[in-house]
Amino acid sequence: MGLILKKYRIIAYIVLITIIIVISSVIYVNANKNPEEDQKQKISSEMEFLESKLLDLANMMNNIQTSKYSVTVKDVPGQTQKSEGGNTSSSQNQSSESDNQGQSEGNNNSQSSNSQSSTEQSDSGENKKYELELNGVLNENQQIDWENVKGEVEELYISIPTITLDLYEMNINKDEILNFNKEYDNLIKVVKNENKEEVLGVLNTLYSYMPKFIQNTTDDNVNKTIVETKSYIVSAYSKLDAENWDGINDDIKKAIDVYSKLLTDTNIDNEKQYSLNKSYVILNEIQNAVNIKDKSVFLIKYKNLLEELENV
Repeated sequence: MGLILKKYRIIAYIVLITIIIVISSVIYVNANKNPEEDQKQKISSEMEFLESKLLDLANMMNNIQTSKYSVTVKDVPGQTQKSEGGNTSSSQNQSSESDNQGQSEGNNNSQSSNSQSSTEQSDSGENKKYELELNGVLNENQQIDWENVKGEVEELYISIPTITLDLYEMNINKDEILNFNKEYDNLIKVVKNENKEEVLGVLNTLYSYMPKFIQNTTDDNVNKTIVETKSYIVSAYSKLDAENWDGINDDIKKAIDVYSKLLTDTNIDNEKQYSLNKSYVILNEIQNAVNIKDKSVFLIKYKNLLEELENV
């Protein structure tokens, strides 16, 4: 009996010592955490969020989505055998005849729509039609969803005060932070007026602050270069409706010059190198679109570039 108690005491001591060591380690790690590094990580995430949101808003001016496909859900009125009654056979025959007559036309339509669909019936008897649609440039609706744009602008506005306070704690010019906030107030004004060209101009100005902010909030040199490159691409994109091809050409040349730094960076791993090289090819293709002065070609190349840069 005494040996058993002694054995349990030893186990209890070992468990107690282990707990003390674990707690001491946690306290030591927390005590030695660098608050400045934690703050830098936080603001870096905020900059990534802000940069992405500004780019999305700019893309909404031309209904551009960087995801290749989107899923839409539509309600399809259900039909039951009871409601059709004795006409079931007749309707089936008519359906068969119309299918045979329109088979060729149907095939052509399905190819041109660039979409796939399926229909499912819910427990309530309602049919749901799911369509997988290609998010292209040429087949996009040209109407701007201003209500959605206004909602996104107002939602982002909620995050601006927090981001502003965090930026003030970093080594960033306070006048630039203040000017960014004033420009965002201007964005709200022009979005309310639903003026596409003015909205793109303000978004271009807002995005031009991103390379300056990110320069002091991250150590990722690849990300810094990509955001700087994007700032010139967004500047070119904002001039598209005015067809300022000379200004667009200057912006693209600057983007190529900045991006070229990544091609000679020996610290980039092989997995990223492929996407970097492909993005450089697309960037030069945008230059070709500028040379022929075609807005649709420019938008297609622009969309392709943004998609590829997401992989870097």
